[in-house]
Amino acid sequence: MSEDALAASKAVARRVLELISRYEFGQALELLAPDAVWSEFGRVHHRKDQLLPDLEFLKGRLDANGISMTVRDVIAEGNRVALSVDEEATTVEGRKYSNAFTFWFTVVDGMVTAVDQYHDSQMVLTTIRADEGRRDYSGRFEDAR
Repeated sequence: MSEDALAASKAVARRVLELISRYEFGQALELLAPDAVWSEFGRVHHRKDQLLPDLEFLKGRLDANGISMTVRDVIAEGNRVALSVDEEATTVEGRKYSNAFTFWFTVVDGMVTAVDQYHDSQMVLTTIRADEGRRDYSGRFEDAR
């Protein structure tokens, strides 16, 4: 793959995260292929059409300032782009949210076909989902692949 193609794939991956951080979900989803799959920890899968409700939930739990995302590292090889990202935000209750993510994007012909996301799930449970109490999410998601 050429350096220009790798740079373009990196730009697409960064743009998806930038748009999500500003709650511009429709524009972010336009960069995903129709059959794109987003997974967490390699096992919880969301098809593209399942992402918007989860993104809207996130927006409803965080204040209007959006999510501050700082990209620490970007590596691209072939059609894969890895990003190491620090996220910070404030919940609507005023709790500080700070998390480290690793995203693996698969980009084909300028469109995201898959994302694998890894992060500190305990941080999510103690901030963004803190008011939900203990819940069992094990059966909530189906394997979309």
